[in-house]
Amino acid sequence: MTLAMALVSRRAYAIAPGMGVNAVVAHQHVVGAGLSMPQAMGLVVIEGLYRLTPNEPKQNPGTPNPSAVPNAFFDTMLVNGTAYPYVKVERKAYRLRILNACPDRSLNLQLYFAQSNEITKTGADGRPLLQAESGDVPMFAAAPPVGGGWPVRWPTDGRDGGVPDFHAAGPEMIQIGDDGGLLPQAVRLPASPVGFLQQTKPAIGPMGGGMGRGVTREVVTVDITTRALYLSPGERADVVVDFSQVPAGSKLILYNDAPAPSPIGDSRVDYYTGDQDLRVIGGAAPTLPGYGPNTRTIMQIQVDGPAAAPFDLTQLQGALPAAYAAAQDPVLVPTADYAAVYGDAATATPYSEETSGTLTFGPLGRSYRLTLPVQGKMISELFDPSYGRKTPTLGVDAPLSATGSVRTAIPYSAVDPATEYAAVSVKPEAPALGDGTQLWRITHDGIQEHSVSFGGLQVQVVARGRRDGRSLPPDPRELGWKDTVRLDPLEWCLVALRPVVPELPFAVPAGERLFDVTRAAGAEGGFTELDPVTAAPLTVVNGSADYSWEYAWSIHLPGGEESHHTRPLVLSGSPAAPSHLTATAAGTGVTLRWTASIFPPTATDFTVQRAGDESFTSDVESFAVPGSAAAYTDESAPAGRTSHYRVRARDAAGWSPWSAPVEVAVP
Repeated sequence: MTLAMALVSRRAYAIAPGMGVNAVVAHQHVVGAGLSMPQAMGLVVIEGLYRLTPNEPKQNPGTPNPSAVPNAFFDTMLVNGTAYPYVKVERKAYRLRILNACPDRSLNLQLYFAQSNEITKTGADGRPLLQAESGDVPMFAAAPPVGGGWPVRWPTDGRDGGVPDFHAAGPEMIQIGDDGGLLPQAVRLPASPVGFLQQTKPAIGPMGGGMGRGVTREVVTVDITTRALYLSPGERADVVVDFSQVPAGSKLILYNDAPAPSPIGDSRVDYYTGDQDLRVIGGAAPTLPGYGPNTRTIMQIQVDGPAAAPFDLTQLQGALPAAYAAAQDPVLVPTADYAAVYGDAATATPYSEETSGTLTFGPLGRSYRLTLPVQGKMISELFDPSYGRKTPTLGVDAPLSATGSVRTAIPYSAVDPATEYAAVSVKPEAPALGDGTQLWRITHDGIQEHSVSFGGLQVQVVARGRRDGRSLPPDPRELGWKDTVRLDPLEWCLVALRPVVPELPFAVPAGERLFDVTRAAGAEGGFTELDPVTAAPLTVVNGSADYSWEYAWSIHLPGGEESHHTRPLVLSGSPAAPSHLTATAAGTGVTLRWTASIFPPTATDFTVQRAGDESFTSDVESFAVPGSAAAYTDESAPAGRTSHYRVRARDAAGWSPWSAPVEVAVP
């Protein structure tokens, strides 16, 4: 292969298939198993001889190799591309904008004073080489002392690695914004380790029975109860941190203790100083002080200089509601959470809880109450049919499939026909009937936290709820507008959405495409053949559909698109294609009639196109027709031949697809 590359490209590139095997040899066989290098390389030769076909493991032929579930937690934190960085700050308040760019790992961010402010080793040039203690947070066991004095929010569950010493807690973070901009109120976030809701589940006895003698029950984590600055993948936060009261010369650690995956956690991907040796179960060796891998110690902050005046939190709290009202579009469903911004308008007509699939609320500035249907969406953790890998999937609750209060949940893949369409509004204002406002209840029936991203629009988190029927208000940190929403296991989340068409200097062309662009038109199989309304069997073949203004809503995972964690979200930014086109030849020419779509947006004009062939490639002529018309007479149609016609609509945002063509013989 290397020789072929040299002959073809004449560049010094070496191609070595199976380079990943070298890592296995070096780390597992030579270091871990104690083999000599010749012995280990002999295993590589044997592995090559037994391989059935390239890129397929002999234990399961046909499976891609490497093949893995699409979670990627990794072992090293980067801040703006740098591993374990430090930053110098003055003793004053700073505004920080933070994005969780981890593929799958959630973050619970807190500030603590480092174990030591001293540099433990320096090089010949005086620069620090190793900061073992000043790079770590002081820890102690997660158990309250006999004498008391343990903070209420500090865990006492005896977790591995312990918890940070609460005496070392650094300055709090004050969150003032999230994904979509400012929050309606400031949220104070003191340092706080993540708190777990744990349950005990029965274990299986040694002979397959129930709880036998000597068999213990297993304690599992099912939810997170307390958080500091908690960000799921893709979420953002705008925070203020006041370092004015931090002593000069201090070192702070930006610390994370969120489990991965959240909330259940896997000890093999939780890296910290002094952790356990987990190589026997596929994990890593213990992390040494001052070295990685470490997913808890993220960044060191060095504070120095004269102290500025303390940050005026009271002034911020007084100014933020007015700033929010001036900068943010009005919310769709006003609740008491926004009383500081909208006053009585947010509390006079509070939303009622969902009843019989609808929600009633009073829009801002309207004299009426609005009742809208609540569309059921879902997240399920299933196994893909090809390789049996666990994978989360998006789908719908079929509304007409209900048996009593139970609906059928249908998981769909990325190639299934779109089930989410949203009408757009021209400008952001309080909801009105028919303006495109939608309410979704997204139910998560899996065991792992997921963040759901909405492309092309922002959403408002209206409420959350548990399977036991409890309805909860949104977290203060997720008020306002969001484009990424956290879904906790076994909960539902009610969101309101309405896309607003962007102002563009051009018209967007139509986006008609096949359901599955990787296969030929008419291909069968590979689709979820269930009706999204009734859940009845449905035959689906690979056909074309109007995907103009196509965005997506998806589960935020790096392998999401590859593993079908995403679904099309089609916005009606452009008019639908005209229908029922007819052409009649008469003495004055060819008269065309069509039916414009009755659904918004309304067409501002139409384009009629004539061609000499059915593929519209020869003798093509186009004619502009006002949007108020539904007919056009072509007086220039060539006599004595057959002409082909089609029509499309346009508005300020873009073009519709072409209508079905018609042909007519002109005498």
